[in-house]
Amino acid sequence: MRTWLTWLIVAGFGVTLALTDWIQELATPVSAPPPVADRAPDSVLESYRITLHAEDGQPRYRLQGPRLSHYPDDDSNLLDQPHLTVYAAAQDPSWTVAAASGRLSAGGDELLLHGPVTLERLPGPDRPPLRIDTRDLRVEPHNDLAETAQPVRITAEDYVVDAVGATARLFDSGSLVDLHSQVRGRHDPIVR
Repeated sequence: MRTWLTWLIVAGFGVTLALTDWIQELATPVSAPPPVADRAPDSVLESYRITLHAEDGQPRYRLQGPRLSHYPDDDSNLLDQPHLTVYAAAQDPSWTVAAASGRLSAGGDELLLHGPVTLERLPGPDRPPLRIDTRDLRVEPHNDLAETAQPVRITAEDYVVDAVGATARLFDSGSLVDLHSQVRGRHDPIVR
């Protein structure tokens, strides 16, 4: 009987200790996270135009829009309504890319275009026009790469292709577009 009473007293102390810790935890005020400083740009450009040139001095990419805001904390730039022009050769724009907003990383290595994005391949010699509609496009100008994991619709004069995800080589003269998955298309004959 004595062993049973000892265990009951030990259990009672254990429960009391646990309750005391729990009540103390409830009574301790939760410290608020440190306030986050408002992120503010250190400079803003209105009606900006940035041109990246090839080694021969000819324009390769031109980025322009109504507003560019530079943020010193990560050296990035937020873009309102960015419009990118890709030149296949001197004074021969082959693609235009437009989005609602974007972010240009420090050093210009990566351009993230947010929201609906429209890419248009402009007509040229042996290059029929083409339109690509998607969302959230990532462009690496120095690597000649544009890609998205979002749904894609490609529209041309005689066909429509839908897919999920795409990678494009915009500066390449062949304008290669690699579709990642769930590719479906419709080809209509051209009546001449």
